[in-house]
Amino acid sequence: MLAAYITATFLAALPQGEPPQEWHGLLGKSERGRPIRVHRLGDFSSPRKILVVGCIHGDECEGIDITRRLRHGPLPPGLDLWIVHNLNPDGRRLGIRLNGRGVDLNRNFDFLWSTGIGTSSDSCSDTFKGSAPFSEPETRNVRYLLETYHNIGYFMDIHSYSELVLYPWGDDENQTTDPAMNFRNPAYDGLRGTPGDTVYREHLPAADLDWFVSTGSRLRDAMAIVRGRLYTIQQSIGLYPTSATSDDYVYSRNSADASRRKVFGFTLETARTPLGAVLECIVLADDELLFRRLLSDLLVEEKVAKEVVGCETGPALLTECVRRFQAERPISLVILDILMAPMDGAVAALALRALEKGLDRPALVPILFVSGMQADDSLRRIIEHCGPALYLNKGKDASPPRLARRLKELIPHLLTVRSA
Repeated sequence: MLAAYITATFLAALPQGEPPQEWHGLLGKSERGRPIRVHRLGDFSSPRKILVVGCIHGDECEGIDITRRLRHGPLPPGLDLWIVHNLNPDGRRLGIRLNGRGVDLNRNFDFLWSTGIGTSSDSCSDTFKGSAPFSEPETRNVRYLLETYHNIGYFMDIHSYSELVLYPWGDDENQTTDPAMNFRNPAYDGLRGTPGDTVYREHLPAADLDWFVSTGSRLRDAMAIVRGRLYTIQQSIGLYPTSATSDDYVYSRNSADASRRKVFGFTLETARTPLGAVLECIVLADDELLFRRLLSDLLVEEKVAKEVVGCETGPALLTECVRRFQAERPISLVILDILMAPMDGAVAALALRALEKGLDRPALVPILFVSGMQADDSLRRIIEHCGPALYLNKGKDASPPRLARRLKELIPHLLTVRSA
């Protein structure tokens, strides 16, 4: 149903067309060589051409489900729809925001990339923008589609979980009166990115602003009918200042080069995926007693699991897993602190996988790694080797209540990885 209102909102009262056509192929490969596929369906002769992208952030996978429903659901006639279900298969496999090289793909597009607004040059940051605009094969795939198929005129990038409909610009607040005050004008370099000031506002033609607001409002209203939840439509900077994002890039192409077709781009921040059935048992290993007890209690209170078994060390976790395996008692999920002593979470995970293999277990227990550090290449390789597994960076605020909420959001993705 979500797919239906996305389509219906873009295109209303379309004329009847020919029977739908369909084509799919390999768009390119990810940084680690995983295939990225594109699907095209509908009326290929239609001037209404839309590109929809899912999972640009690997830990925000609702876009995959939405675009699949869109692809397999009924389409209104007169629509030429392009779909990339999963732009970031490496991040999806690792359960992290970034791609396989540690780059935030939604900070890697060629729109004010060098400004640093909402981005970082630090390769350990979750908003690392890469070494250059389009340094990553995943973002180059989007550019390729727009440059090769010139008539694509609409774009949607699906994220989660803020329940927002976002439109350009993300670098500063909009204004419609001064065309010279724009992202191409070097006179304003260093002045962008501060909401609420009067020094700089990004120019957006009044007609385009009206289109974004009216179309976004229709999208919001359709979602309220289908989902029973009222999303908020706002300019992207209302979430936080950003640069080098997908929606700003696609819309900026025409301003930078008038020979290119104007592409109206939205970012849709969807609602959370519900967890579904409460998990039977989580085995949690963390060497901080108070943290372990608080998190265990909160996971039960939040109805994430019926039972949470806390373990102080990696060996204690392995002992508990053996005991439960032998008693044929379920383990729905293992949560491992990466930085435990004397056996850290990575070693404990490798030992668990060896144990499962030795016992000829019919299915591997999903593992969720947690820590406050950035996932480096060695950790990514371990996560990949230990799959099904995901990684959660606790971030600066690692309080048990906040972490419990984030776990509740992330666990459905891990269970999806398990079944994929």
